[in-house]
Amino acid sequence: MDKRKLGGLLGLALLVLALAWWQGEQRTATANLHSGEFLFPGLREQINEVTGLVIQDSGARVASLRLRDGQWQVEEKQGFPADAGKLRSALLILAEARIVEEKTSRPEMYSRLGVEDPGTPGAENLWLTIELGEAQRGLVIGKPAMGNSHYVRRTSEATSLLVNQGLSMSADPITWLQTAILDIDAGQIERIDIVHAPGEVLAITRGDGSSENFVIENLPDEREAISDFAANGMASSLARLSFSDVRRKQGAVATDSTTATFTTLEGLVITLTLQAGNPAWASFTFSPETLEVSAAVTGQASDYSAHLSDWEFAIPGQRAEQLRKRLDELLKPLE
Repeated sequence: MDKRKLGGLLGLALLVLALAWWQGEQRTATANLHSGEFLFPGLREQINEVTGLVIQDSGARVASLRLRDGQWQVEEKQGFPADAGKLRSALLILAEARIVEEKTSRPEMYSRLGVEDPGTPGAENLWLTIELGEAQRGLVIGKPAMGNSHYVRRTSEATSLLVNQGLSMSADPITWLQTAILDIDAGQIERIDIVHAPGEVLAITRGDGSSENFVIENLPDEREAISDFAANGMASSLARLSFSDVRRKQGAVATDSTTATFTTLEGLVITLTLQAGNPAWASFTFSPETLEVSAAVTGQASDYSAHLSDWEFAIPGQRAEQLRKRLDELLKPLE
């Protein structure tokens, strides 16, 4: 091969290498065009101005959290109060999310990152809308990436992004509620009266003296409790009591309901009406036992009523069964 041909080949190779280097530099420059910028610029400063957060998944579940009269509510649960702490944590994560690099802007490639348009057949992603009064900011949350990061796409843009925050959120409205109802442990209970639909009664009271056990007050003649501890579980029925669903109070109480009345040592009376069926829907009323109870107890009854009295709560199965105990279940079998 003569020197002229060899020089031409070397020149062509250098040109190819230079072109490859230039293209690599261009890709790097493009990838880093927004690197380090906030996903939602200004959201940190506007976080107290947010009036709504709506999350929808590919299964058509929707959780709509909106600020109404100074209170965050979940619309799909008829306006039951949202857990403001969970909401604020989610907004702070969104406000702190920064762009690591730009990814594809080609719609045919979106499925690889899970950032297809909401409603696209086969899509498995979340569509999130942040509402600031009339203004909105939308985001498609796609697949998680390596480490604590996520693929996303702002709904107003074609370019998908990798951000430095895990954005695993739920479109299940229940997950945005504070599901605790009451937390009154056995040490605070004086007596329990349970009345079943046919008029059957189970009366339980705190034992005398130093005993921490509860006793069956209406123990039939010639019958014995299963054990000295048989009634203790009933006294713990309101400890860490939570719900699995919630709805507005439906109206008249069914005739086959069970009523459980708990009286605390301080004189707070908690009446729980538990409907038949599964789930077991329960409603609550609160009142002071007498006019002589302390102002603190009266205030407690008022606070509980304001928060709970307009609602019915689905009580999880095991706790519902405990609240529906009958007298015979706590007694030794007849010989």
